[in-house]
Amino acid sequence: MVFRKSISMTALVAAFGWLAGCATMVSAPEEDLQYQKVHDVSLSQTEIFDKAQEWLAVTFVDSKEVVEVANRETGTIIGKGRVQISPTGIVAIPVRFTIKIDTKDGRYRTTYSNYVAYYGSARNTPVEITDAGSANQTNERIAGIDADLLSYLQTESASPEDW
Repeated sequence: MVFRKSISMTALVAAFGWLAGCATMVSAPEEDLQYQKVHDVSLSQTEIFDKAQEWLAVTFVDSKEVVEVANRETGTIIGKGRVQISPTGIVAIPVRFTIKIDTKDGRYRTTYSNYVAYYGSARNTPVEITDAGSANQTNERIAGIDADLLSYLQTESASPEDW
């Protein structure tokens, strides 16, 4: 009986410690809850649009699952992506986000927003990211993804005859 009480007491102390840690999290400023960049590239709007869709398929494996909107006329692609962060430095947490790519002749803008972390043992409990630490880690990962897109767009594609 005493053993059971000590487990309950230990769980209670751990829960209060976890809640105290959550209470000390610093809220992220609104501008840190998204990542936006404009890049200049030597491509037409159509070339940027097509290569960006190709990059999404290569980067996020299944572009049909990733891409939600692809409007060639407006040059806009909207989809979902995922990165991993580790707020505690111990456990990796998946974070889903929305990616919007707006294309024009010679340039494009990427906007990454709607950061949602997935907690729980099955990583199926969505929690909107609002704390500065998680937002900063997410933005660091996204900056790498954004740099990868720029690199992909700047790489010359092989012509159909050169494959």
